Amino acid sequence: MAQPPVALRLMEQIELMGKMAATLEAAGKIMSKAEKARIMAVESEKLEELKREQFALQAPRVLPDEEGEEPTWAAAMAVQPSKKSRADYVDFPCSKYASHPEVFKHCTFSTFAKGREAIKKAILTDTLYEDLHQTKEAMTKRMAKRVGGAGAPQNGSFDWEFDDGRGIRCGS
Repeated sequence: MAQPPVALRLMEQIELMGKMAATLEAAGKIMSKAEKARIMAVESEKLEELKREQFALQAPRVLPDEEGEEPTWAAAMAVQPSKKSRADYVDFPCSKYASHPEVFKHCTFSTFAKGREAIKKAILTDTLYEDLHQTKEAMTKRMAKRVGGAGAPQNGSFDWEFDDGRGIRCGS
């Protein structure tokens, strides 16, 4: 028997995860939080695998060359857009705090809380980086979409990390 299309299996997995989350929520103290988290992590991994499979189906294909030979890796890589390297980004003056005269104009706030809120607002309004139009969605999985940063407020530091390798540290 043929397997259903990827899109259909993807939708079924999303529906199953919603039902499981509701069931686990209703289970209360029958299961520990850790057990519930492990179950949902397995289902999340299945969902990610289905997303990768769906993405692979939508990936551009490389046609055979003029002589009719199978495409080479070089031809396939030429079709794929390249990612930006770290050197392609223009650093915000904060990374040059010791030598850049504009640092105190752009990177200091009267209080730690005001600085954190300014960064949070820039993430929510997608104005943190000019070339990053979905800032919240671009945060790493480890950040878990925490727009307020991850870190230790009692120590006066917060970090924001993004999938493309960029990051921000806010310290007092």
